[in-house]
Amino acid sequence: MLKVNRLIFILISLILILLLTSCGGEEQKTLKPQEEPRTKINYETKVSQFDNQVKDILATINLKEKDQLPSKSVAKIKKTEKYQFDWSYSTYKCQVPLYGEDGILLPKYRREIIDKFKSKFDIVDFNWQDKENRKLVLDLGFKAKNEFKLITHQLIFIQPQPKAKMAIIIDDFGFNRRGTKEILSINRPLTAAILPFRPHSNKDAKLAKEAGLEVLLHQPLEPMSSAANPGAGAIYTDMQAEKIKKIFLKNLNSLPQLSGINHHMGSKASANKRVMNELMEIIKEKDLFYIDSSTSKNSVGAKVARANDVPTIENHLFIDNVNQQAEIEKMILRLAHIALEKEELLIIGHVKKNTAQAIRNSIPELEAMGIKLVYASQIVK
Repeated sequence: MLKVNRLIFILISLILILLLTSCGGEEQKTLKPQEEPRTKINYETKVSQFDNQVKDILATINLKEKDQLPSKSVAKIKKTEKYQFDWSYSTYKCQVPLYGEDGILLPKYRREIIDKFKSKFDIVDFNWQDKENRKLVLDLGFKAKNEFKLITHQLIFIQPQPKAKMAIIIDDFGFNRRGTKEILSINRPLTAAILPFRPHSNKDAKLAKEAGLEVLLHQPLEPMSSAANPGAGAIYTDMQAEKIKKIFLKNLNSLPQLSGINHHMGSKASANKRVMNELMEIIKEKDLFYIDSSTSKNSVGAKVARANDVPTIENHLFIDNVNQQAEIEKMILRLAHIALEKEELLIIGHVKKNTAQAIRNSIPELEAMGIKLVYASQIVK
């Protein structure tokens, strides 16, 4: 009997526990807060406007439709506690031309590309790779409700590395000589060195800039021979520092939008450390670069420039000492092989019809060899 009572007591206890547990669970369920429905916001119209802006900007940086691979678009959803955002995400791939009339080095204008998109988009994240293939990746977007980051576009700019860079400076602009028009119509990055205070110095400088050439001051310096006349604006080794600076500043101020300086004649002055130090002080102050024309094996121009932290490079060779088109072409192509070995090379020619035609004729072969013509500023160090 005692055992039966104990069993009954145990059963009643278990039933009570089950009932209490069941009631507690029901109470907990009723206390659980109900989820509120999210507000849905569709941004397709806004993204469509962004898409038009992307195409407009690509047009301003000279990327034609043929350089753009078809864009890919996918639907995107972002959920927050209160909102659900719906929009589309598009990817553009752009092959940036390296050669031809439209060819331009991607590192030269990546900052321009980034700034153009920053002027139109709230969010512009970018990643730059400078390896065998150069790649600039931009992620564009905006902040939804001024809080949530939504990326709407990814732009990928790709360009192969050239095998070598070659800069060609054309000396002695300022006289409107035969060959001026021909040089200006080559449609490749070239650098024009303008003599100061010549009959057509300002006109040639203006025409050179309009044609897309980089412009240097072709600074006359004292030659070894006293019989040779370097012309107006020349600097001599017997001048005091104050006079050197006065003449040099006057020459610099006579021409617009200068990027740097190289020297005209000047074998005596370019070998004079004191004179070159006076010039470098101003060149550095003006944030310009210096090209050592290497008119003498004794030139200290590049050495003094480096000592003053002025970007510089030396001329490897003058290409048109023999004024014959065929010979100039042979010289350019011979130097192309040196460029491939050194990876960067600077050479100098002059305003001559034969020089212009030789450069024009050499361009297809240079580009086939993987050599990119660049401005002098792109290889100074």
